[in-house]
Amino acid sequence: MAQMELIDTANVAKEVERIKIAFEQKRELERRIAKMIKDYENETGLAIDMIKYQRDITLPIRGSRYTALSITIMAEEQ
Repeated sequence: MAQMELIDTANVAKEVERIKIAFEQKRELERRIAKMIKDYENETGLAIDMIKYQRDITLPIRGSRYTALSITIMAEEQ
């Protein structure tokens, strides 16, 4: 006789919501960093061409998942 498995969609929905919120927060972080860059450029007259962010290997990480930030400042956003 074949075994049936009950899939609880409530847990899946919670995980999807957590990921959705995390990516919304990531987009907000990107917007805030872009604003900081534009403000700095306007105040100093110096253009930022590249930003490097690197974690120190001694900093604790809460999980093993990673994502990348992508910040592109477009002419229409200035």
